[in-house]
Amino acid sequence: MKTPQITPLLRTILVACSLAACTAPEPPTPWESRLAPALCTRAESLLGEGDRDASRSTALRALEQAQGQGDVISEARALNLLGLVDQNPGQLKRSLQILKGAPLEGDLWQIRLALARLSLRAGELEVARAHIEAVLESSAEWPAPVQRARAEVNGYHMLARILRLEGDVELAAKHERWAALQLTVLPDLEEQELRQAVAQALGDDYADRALFDDAFQAHARAANLAAKLGEQRALLTASLCMSRDLIMLNRLADAIDHFNRTLSLARELNDWESMEQIALEALFWLDSRGEPWNSQRRHLFLDTLLDVSANTPDGDALKSSEDSTPPRG
Repeated sequence: MKTPQITPLLRTILVACSLAACTAPEPPTPWESRLAPALCTRAESLLGEGDRDASRSTALRALEQAQGQGDVISEARALNLLGLVDQNPGQLKRSLQILKGAPLEGDLWQIRLALARLSLRAGELEVARAHIEAVLESSAEWPAPVQRARAEVNGYHMLARILRLEGDVELAAKHERWAALQLTVLPDLEEQELRQAVAQALGDDYADRALFDDAFQAHARAANLAAKLGEQRALLTASLCMSRDLIMLNRLADAIDHFNRTLSLARELNDWESMEQIALEALFWLDSRGEPWNSQRRHLFLDTLLDVSANTPDGDALKSSEDSTPPRG
């Protein structure tokens, strides 16, 4: 059998193919393809905890990894984080441009809501709004009601917060009610922290509109959920709001009981500022309703102000109550 001859043209083609095989980039390994998203998640967590320096360095590593792997979603996440940490509008704008028009497949809608949450916390309201509106626009066409509800309850709750900050309380209340409605679609044990936050916000909205019966019920739900979650700070806030609702419902005795319970929560948290606020409010309402100056209830709150004065640097708590309360003795 005759040996085939390698012509100059064939030799050139073979050499070119060999060179191309040697220089072509290897596809990323599964571990490498997951590194950039994992770094972004870690950077987001660090920023949420307030560690800006660690968040920046982690986001820079994520950006380098994402650009090397051609991962545009992780690149956008990293740029958004760096824009928030460095307060750099250019990086925030680049992030939004990359994500604009990207189909919200997989967990991208969750990523964009997480970026919205961080942007809202950093005061970047327009960036947060852009992420939220992209998710809400897409979710309207999703066929699965539970997935749609998960996206919309988070999105509309955050959008309501933005609107409150902008002063549009009426539209904020409307969005909050829609978020509460979407929660009814989800399983009862899902999104407990969000249920608590929505209940608190609804109560605040009702109170702003002088619907104090509804406000009390919503704040009571918020307090109950906070207690189940072990969120003492949220429980303190809800309980104080319940006391104020009861005052507006002319239920002074019940309100004072709530002030006492709220005061106990503040003591457990060593929250002297809240203790002072609670005592001053309770004394104001007791005095406005003609409470005798030497009553036991009144002395309880005055003693609280003495404790606050003895345990805070400025010691102004008792002094600040003198204008609204008669002297003791």
